[in-house]
Amino acid sequence: YLGYWINEKGTVRKQIEEIKKISKRMIEESRKIGSESKAGRMSTIVTIMIYEKTILPAILYNLEIWTNWKRKEWEELERIQANVLKKLLDLPISTPYWGILNELGMWTMEARVVEKRMLLYHNIMNTKGKRICKEIVEEQRKLEVENGWYNQVKKESQKYGIEIDKIKIRSKLQWKRTVKRSIEKKIKEVPMEKKNSM
Repeated sequence: YLGYWINEKGTVRKQIEEIKKISKRMIEESRKIGSESKAGRMSTIVTIMIYEKTILPAILYNLEIWTNWKRKEWEELERIQANVLKKLLDLPISTPYWGILNELGMWTMEARVVEKRMLLYHNIMNTKGKRICKEIVEEQRKLEVENGWYNQVKKESQKYGIEIDKIKIRSKLQWKRTVKRSIEKKIKEVPMEKKNSM
């Protein structure tokens, strides 16, 4: 349904399984395009560009709409990114994931999904006139719906130190900068033992 894979429980699990399958095919195609025989000395730069412009958007497609993520699902998504990057860049499987992210200046998948969710929230809440999605989010906020999309936004905003109360007074650009700064600050706070894992 519209590129989503939904299981009986309505969790993101099936979507992640499908992402895993798709990522294998994308790695093969990207390695051909970004190979040294085609891109020469620019092969690493071309490969990273392909990852950021084609593979990443495909992996992240509409993940911001899912709620009630389990830690296991986040970890699986991070493993997918780690695997893709290691294979694309011909790195040993033992290369630390956080080292790759740090070297390339990339974010975790969780941080990327949170950013997308916060930008979508800004878009919804600053829409002029009546929109059903805005009414649903406002109703979820008023009723404090535990498993609702707004509650996911609220939890993540607290975790990343993003003040969602100020969303209506910020332009799209201001909000994007605020979200980016908060996420980057949170990433820097990640403990060293976690950075050495995966």
